[in-house]
Amino acid sequence: MLADANFAIKCGGPEIIVDGITYEAETSYLGITSSYVIPTEKWAVSNVGSFTDRNNQPYMQNKLERVRNTNSTELYQTSRISTGSLRYYGLGLANGPYTVNLHFAETVFNDPSSHTLESLGRRVFDIYIQGTIVLKDFDISKEAGGVDRAMTKNFIATVTENHLEIHLFWAGNGTHCMLTSSLEGNYGPSISAINVVSNFTPKKNRTGLIIGVAVPVGVVTFTLILIFVVFYLRRRNDDDEKGKSPKNFENDKSGTPMHASKTDDATTHVKGYSYACWGYREHSDNKNKNDLNQRIKLVSSPLNNTEFSDIIAEGR
Repeated sequence: MLADANFAIKCGGPEIIVDGITYEAETSYLGITSSYVIPTEKWAVSNVGSFTDRNNQPYMQNKLERVRNTNSTELYQTSRISTGSLRYYGLGLANGPYTVNLHFAETVFNDPSSHTLESLGRRVFDIYIQGTIVLKDFDISKEAGGVDRAMTKNFIATVTENHLEIHLFWAGNGTHCMLTSSLEGNYGPSISAINVVSNFTPKKNRTGLIIGVAVPVGVVTFTLILIFVVFYLRRRNDDDEKGKSPKNFENDKSGTPMHASKTDDATTHVKGYSYACWGYREHSDNKNKNDLNQRIKLVSSPLNNTEFSDIIAEGR
């Protein structure tokens, strides 16, 4: 399976398909300091900042009026907003160069021609990608040529550690407060949608991200042990038929390994699941258990500490 290389987010709104691209819904509740990871773990969002004049603010903006300068009004009618810091993360990405498309529309403030208090607000914030500032004092309405007008900013970013960070940050510029307005607090970062596309053909994914994703190592390990056991049993049967015993071991009459040279590295790798726990023994039984314990070597053994102690106690 190919590593994830592309993702698209409908910030602050429901899922929508535009030009064949599925923008996944991003409508989770974000509090003063909170984050959300999508169930597929392809991306995440976090917010830091609070509205001083209201409680339970969803940090989302929804405007039903038509947005101009686009054929896809629905993509811009909703947006995710923040009073301070808003971050989006692409997770489990294949390393390489990407094109980051950020979609904006100022749908909170009114048009200056309305001569209302709500038309005086200025939204100014900074944009960072992979920790590097790409836009300083970005003003959506100024860049788009007015309010309720769609615009897109495109950037090239390089992923080197399987994740991408997009950070929108209000640095205190623009409007600070509108105390007599219903828009108090709506002057921080705002974004309508994100679309990230790889500029390469991803290879097979051999790594995982490690923000909430785990590889089933236990299953793989068990499978390898099972294969090893089957191989050993077949090998042992062949050796028994030929009258041979495992190499590098002295055996008692029953064929059980008795001892091996501690200086011979080759003898510390036992070719057998049954011999996974074995001890260096000398032909004297006057050694105490502590001495025996120090001489025990575990090689590829699935036994836990309790089982190992039982073996020592029973003198096996």
